Amino acid sequence: MVCISVNKGTISHVRHIGPWISFNRKYGLPYLREVYGIQMKAAASTRIRANGKLEINKIHKDEIKLHQQKIEMLRKSFTLEPNTIPINITDFQLIQFLNSVNYDVNEAKEVLKLSYRHKKENNVLFTGRNPLDTDLQEAWSILNIFSLPQTTAQNEKIVYCGLLNPDPAVFKHLPAMKLFTMAVEASLITEGLFPGYIVILDASNISIRHVPLSTIPSIKKFLYFVQEGIPLKITTVHVINVSPIVTRIYGIIKPFLKQELIQILQFHTDGLGSFHKLVPKELLPRELGGTLQPMEHYQNEFKAKVESIGEWYRIEEGQRRAEAVSA
Repeated sequence: MVCISVNKGTISHVRHIGPWISFNRKYGLPYLREVYGIQMKAAASTRIRANGKLEINKIHKDEIKLHQQKIEMLRKSFTLEPNTIPINITDFQLIQFLNSVNYDVNEAKEVLKLSYRHKKENNVLFTGRNPLDTDLQEAWSILNIFSLPQTTAQNEKIVYCGLLNPDPAVFKHLPAMKLFTMAVEASLITEGLFPGYIVILDASNISIRHVPLSTIPSIKKFLYFVQEGIPLKITTVHVINVSPIVTRIYGIIKPFLKQELIQILQFHTDGLGSFHKLVPKELLPRELGGTLQPMEHYQNEFKAKVESIGEWYRIEEGQRRAEAVSA
């Protein structure tokens, strides 16, 4: 893919995190009330807060209702596999993984297992994900990461990632990678589910000093998670502003890339000419020769989305700290 027995103290703690947590008597598990549409609004794709409560895009409600049987099949498939996924995993999370593999229950199960295995083995990347922490706030001034409002003719979401600050001395790998994982969750929660994602990697400010040898092990773990554990179906990765230095960096990380990802990489070395033939200008910001608003607008908008779901990052981390599924 480029796709617990919960004690009373745990439940009490989760309930106090926010007023938008409820308790599912059927499973005895905490879940997001929004999943079942109690607080959903049709226009929630960009307005993700109302009266201090987190809102989930209506598409989640529709997909959960449509695929409830497969959600139950996926959940029950872990009954005899302890220590695999959190027992209090929500329908909201399960539908993301199903959506990423075209609702194939067996494939979704494998991606789920890999996702939580990576989170366990690379714990430092998935703990302390407070979007208001200093390191993560600083990362926004170095990284440029956001989604674009228009989708392709195939309804694919477009995501951009690049560097704002070219100085390797200020680039911190852990906050940057952590922010990326948080951005994925923010996009799913605030923007809904899409059949595919197109990723634009802007290499214009990258240098060989951004990839020191000491960071290779952490980069390797991160890349494996991105390829195996995120609930997104990435259909194409466009690498733009490719220079000889970028080619050298690609040679360093290529051993960590699966063939499925290599096959969807598109390198653009002739400016943006070949890129515009594949991604229409009306879908792109001004800096990429497009007709949309400047990148700063979308960066600020997306940063607000990440910060608005700070409660969710804490809850998700709490899920993984709780006792795992037992037979």
